[in-house]
Amino acid sequence: MKDYKIDLHVHSPASIDYKGGSGPKAFKELLSAYAEQSVDLIALTDHNTIQGYLDYCRHRDQAMQVYELMIGREESPELVAQLRSEVECYKRVVVLAGVEISVYPGIHIILVFSESVVDMVTHFLRDFVGLGDAVTTGDPAKVSQLSAVAVLDKAKELFEGKFFCILPHVESAKGAWKDLSGQPRADLFKHDSVLAVQFVNPDTRECVKKALNNGEYKRTKPFKYIQASDYHGAPSVRPAQQYSIIRSGLPLNWESLRDALDGNGEVRASCEFVEQRLEKFLKGKRQLQLEFQNTMAINEDRRSDLMRMLSALINTPSCVLRLNLFNTVETKERGSDAIADLIKGLTIELDPPDLFEFEITQFHDSDTRQRFC
Repeated sequence: MKDYKIDLHVHSPASIDYKGGSGPKAFKELLSAYAEQSVDLIALTDHNTIQGYLDYCRHRDQAMQVYELMIGREESPELVAQLRSEVECYKRVVVLAGVEISVYPGIHIILVFSESVVDMVTHFLRDFVGLGDAVTTGDPAKVSQLSAVAVLDKAKELFEGKFFCILPHVESAKGAWKDLSGQPRADLFKHDSVLAVQFVNPDTRECVKKALNNGEYKRTKPFKYIQASDYHGAPSVRPAQQYSIIRSGLPLNWESLRDALDGNGEVRASCEFVEQRLEKFLKGKRQLQLEFQNTMAINEDRRSDLMRMLSALINTPSCVLRLNLFNTVETKERGSDAIADLIKGLTIELDPPDLFEFEITQFHDSDTRQRFC
């Protein structure tokens, strides 16, 4: 048995709101970033389109073809080494075909497909789900007039067991738990195509588990509760800050993943490893700490504290600024981007006012108690 690190909610340049550039370079950077985080498998789940997976396949095949043509030549060893690195990156991370669909009345669902049916997915999204041009633009604003259950029933009919459904960020905006109620919510959570529920806050997981003991939500098989990043390529954010670990005795692919989610496979969420990750990250580093309550607005005293900390940060090797945020609404939707904006706004007041590079890492699984380094 082996533990695999997976992220089943990842966006690519095919999503209109992706922030990590476009073209082959952006896909290489995306895969390299996930490989650096020791992620074994991701699902590309762009908004209302499978184009991200199709682009990935095209870039992967081109890289491998060029590498095969070049390895027999003696000239340009640097180019051959670069091409080999790209090919190894494509081989390192298993990529599955997925889509995050906006369905009536505006909630999101994720479908993950077997490679054997990929050629049928765009037709399904455009003509059966009714997403029109969104199948090429990756625009989440286009909402199908079908309910989630109607979409899943049609997918069952068309794909004959070659897909499964994840309910993403269920407790957040456009999540099935938050924005559905009554019988529509019960019908969706009971649907046998739904194999996993993605939560953000560990408290939500416990609330949903308790509610699902109610008879109207009774299922023949229990869910797997997972975490995933909903990564959109923001330069200040590392991928897979939320992820899942799945234990399997088989090589990880669509079939073995589906079987693990649908059966007795062991799945653990990243919230179970947060303290371990934080301790490992901080080991051997000097720390500065600052706490925010309710808001990230800063007065003159807080501004002075932050300026002194930033000065110390950029002048001290292996130094980390640790931010503890409690009930801070600015980060509810924007996460690390809000922290990055705060830091960038302060750097222009430093002496000299030079911008400096920094990375932000998240160590929390709750909207109300957040930690960034």
